[in-house]
Amino acid sequence: MLPILLLLCCAVSIGGMESGFTFMLGARQRECFYEHLKVNMSLELEYQVIEGGDLDINFEVFDPNNERIIHAEKSSDESHELEVKTPGVHSFCIDNSFSSLTSKMVYLDLGLMREGEDFGKDGPEETVFKVYENIEGIRAKLDKASSYQGALRAKEAKQRYYLESNHSRVMWISCIASIIMISVGLVQVYFVRHLFDQRNKSRI
Repeated sequence: MLPILLLLCCAVSIGGMESGFTFMLGARQRECFYEHLKVNMSLELEYQVIEGGDLDINFEVFDPNNERIIHAEKSSDESHELEVKTPGVHSFCIDNSFSSLTSKMVYLDLGLMREGEDFGKDGPEETVFKVYENIEGIRAKLDKASSYQGALRAKEAKQRYYLESNHSRVMWISCIASIIMISVGLVQVYFVRHLFDQRNKSRI
């Protein structure tokens, strides 16, 4: 019984992987990440451009045969689901080469979950395997919740960037409008005074 439980715990610990991170992608740069995937693994991928320029990037996924299986051009945020058909190293590329000046901050979340394995089907304790299935279901839901939390944090950062950018634009536009109004007022005062001075001189 004890060996079965130990093996069960090991299987739960390696049953799935989640990775979410934020990185800065410079202007005219292309960054690729590589992951070795096996057949019958499902991939849940989500990315968002948090700040920089027009909040757009190019995104591509290549299989081990270097064939492009996912392509998104100048997109701000998307999510993709992919079931692995070809085992081997897959490439996930974020491209900002079309932008010549602005860098982009990108949030990328790779969710890798192994599809149903045949582990433990021939064991003696059926109840243990039911517990294993329940634990696997709970683990998958927790991983999904963690992925959603990361995506929500990225969206919050993106909205904060929008607010700060709009606030800065409003401040600059307000300052320029105030300067123009003051300048117009001074010019009007000057012309009015000049007009009255001319009238007074003509009367004299």
